[in-house]
Amino acid sequence: MSEKSSSENSEQQTPRLDPRLSKLESTDPLGSIFPKTKKNKIAAVVFVSIISLFFMSIAVWINWPKSRPEAEPLAPAVKERLSRLPGGTNVLIYLGMKDIRHSDFWQKIIPDSIKSARLFADTSALGRFSTATGFDFLNDADTMIYAAQSNAARSDKFISIITGDFQSDSVSAYLEKTSENARLYDSLLIYRTDPRLWVSLTSPNELVLASSADMIEHYLSTEKNFFEADTLLTSLLERTEYKSHLWMALGQAGWATGAMMGLTAANKELKSMGNLRRIKQLVLAMKFGDGIKMQTEWVYDSRSSAFFASGLLWLALRVSGSEGTRLKESEKAFLNQIEMQQNLESIILRGNFSNDMIEQFRKSEFEEF
Repeated sequence: MSEKSSSENSEQQTPRLDPRLSKLESTDPLGSIFPKTKKNKIAAVVFVSIISLFFMSIAVWINWPKSRPEAEPLAPAVKERLSRLPGGTNVLIYLGMKDIRHSDFWQKIIPDSIKSARLFADTSALGRFSTATGFDFLNDADTMIYAAQSNAARSDKFISIITGDFQSDSVSAYLEKTSENARLYDSLLIYRTDPRLWVSLTSPNELVLASSADMIEHYLSTEKNFFEADTLLTSLLERTEYKSHLWMALGQAGWATGAMMGLTAANKELKSMGNLRRIKQLVLAMKFGDGIKMQTEWVYDSRSSAFFASGLLWLALRVSGSEGTRLKESEKAFLNQIEMQQNLESIILRGNFSNDMIEQFRKSEFEEF
């Protein structure tokens, strides 16, 4: 009697399952992907292997250094001037105006209105200098170098070296007349013409401007250690392919981001998909001849950031340059000339635009007005 009652109690304590639930329990919810038959188990292993190889290939591509074209060397005179820059320089811009003026691009494409324009506003310090001395920065300067020690927490320290045929007497007279005070360094006078501008005519063919007299004194000293001390910009210069006409190496994030905002301002897709806020350094170089050869390299904070940004940029370039978009044909032609490559933590873009292409683009832009 007791055994019977205990059996009845155990049956009451054990819940009975719905037959439909027992059918569900025996069913593998992933059975369609990973069935339990021997044949399909092999297929599942192959599937997983393919996925693994896919992600492995992405990892290899991200970390695989690609080959680079050989970069142009610096002209000896330019290299010698750069060697005298102070360590810690993280912004460097070069403009070879004499070589640019001799190019077909300048002579055939650049309109006379731009050639005769004033590079600096009349009210600026250099604008007043140009008016008083007759020196035309666009047409009389041979080379222009701008270097800065940029820091978001303070004002930039800068130095600029301009070469050209200066009229020594008129330049010296202007500096003496407008300077608030002057400092003598090794028989050369350094004039303070504005609260944050010091100027010295170091030779009949060289004018040096800086945010302080100390910067000019360092430049004039025999100390030449920029390429040894400044590893950041030395590395960026090695990535700069063209060095004779226009190039810039921006090792400061604020400058790099600002430059990218300007470069992509005309294309919202590139601006939004380039992940510009993660760019830490930037290189831009242009060579003018029968058109423009351009190279720019964007250095990101990590290789993964560069990889994902390159994918989005590639998509933006291909979509923008394809049929059916609202862009004009001349704009599509420009975009389709751009080649892109992801190389470790960098994205590199190159373009070769002929004078004919540039002329067609200019005509199409003028048609709107």
